[in-house]
Amino acid sequence: MVRLRFLQWQMMVGEGGPMKLNTFCAVAVLLVAYAPSVAMAYCSEPSAPSFYGTAPTEPNKPYCINEYSNTHTCSDWEIRSYNSDIDRYNDDLRRYRVDVDSYVRQLQDYVDGAVDYAKCEIGNL
Repeated sequence: MVRLRFLQWQMMVGEGGPMKLNTFCAVAVLLVAYAPSVAMAYCSEPSAPSFYGTAPTEPNKPYCINEYSNTHTCSDWEIRSYNSDIDRYNDDLRRYRVDVDSYVRQLQDYVDGAVDYAKCEIGNL
């Protein structure tokens, strides 16, 4: 191990002698002195999440329903079809709610990241 380091040192010094070694040491000292400030100066800016979901539209009520008198003249098929549309709408609404909840969590992570970013930038002043 010591022999290997000596050989490495000998290769560094080479024919340039102490002058080359002094230049190498100066560069090494500058890198060591400069590297921590560069590492501390970098602040990671958060990226805002995006949301492309759209709320489902409520199905239209059949024409045969009279909402004022609370009666209907619909056939059984029309009632079943409307109920099926309502079930589909409720399923879509549940999926939309899950998407919105996920987006809200992503927004909270973004806000937390923005606070961390602001603290980092303030620390660099």
